[in-house]
Amino acid sequence: MGEFLARVKALLRRNRTEQASGSIVRFLNIEVDFENWQLSLDGEVVHFSQKELLLLKYLLQRPNQAVDKSEILEAIWGYRSDATTRTIDTHIAKIRRKLGDQSPNRIIQTVPTVGYKFVAPLS
Repeated sequence: MGEFLARVKALLRRNRTEQASGSIVRFLNIEVDFENWQLSLDGEVVHFSQKELLLLKYLLQRPNQAVDKSEILEAIWGYRSDATTRTIDTHIAKIRRKLGDQSPNRIIQTVPTVGYKFVAPLS
């Protein structure tokens, strides 16, 4: 029952944040159209999986805020875990690679022992 309630809360929270955000977000040389699930880098469409875009959107909605990995797990994957997961790390690495955000991390920064933070200026 506890897991069921956690999933329902995550779905409700996700729905609220989706309604509160705009459909197109721009930062640096990147445009993300969440209505059409499309990301463009310098005008060229870059393929992103649904989870990668959901994760990026979740961080975009919390600019300059450190987001805990367990919070990300619950919001994006729909389950709670006290253990850290490499799933998030892998998705962040893919996002960084696709955005050319390798070093220094000017879009998504790692917050040691916590999680990640979106730091790029929004247009």
